[in-house]
Amino acid sequence: ADEGGDGERMSVADELRRAQGDAGRRRARSADSTDAISTFLTRRFGLAGGLAWTAFLLFGVVSEQLKTRNEVRVATTGMKEVKDAPLMTFASGTTYRDEVVGAGDQIYDGAFVLLEYKATTDSGVVIADTNAKGQRATRSTT
Repeated sequence: ADEGGDGERMSVADELRRAQGDAGRRRARSADSTDAISTFLTRRFGLAGGLAWTAFLLFGVVSEQLKTRNEVRVATTGMKEVKDAPLMTFASGTTYRDEVVGAGDQIYDGAFVLLEYKATTDSGVVIADTNAKGQRATRSTT
């Protein structure tokens, strides 16, 4: 037996009755969902309301996926890898070679571009390589 709050000893039977009384009290229920709309619809219209909201959200997700896949398909249509592309030289002396051509939109002033590059010296020493680092260089064309 344990002591109660006032210092007197409680019998095992008293402790059991107190524990059962605590367990018998009802606690206020709270919504399990963090989505207020689904909670409202489910409470107002039951399971059908919750399922309708789920279907609405699913339609939005699937349509975004289809839109993104179409954008990627359009951007990569006509893309081709160029083997043995000629080495081009800027007026500054910087040389470059296009290894993939014909994909994506034309670049304009102010465009944000992602670059993959490998910079080497004339003797072949690698100075910088974005693929080796696992990242692309980002630049604005302004």
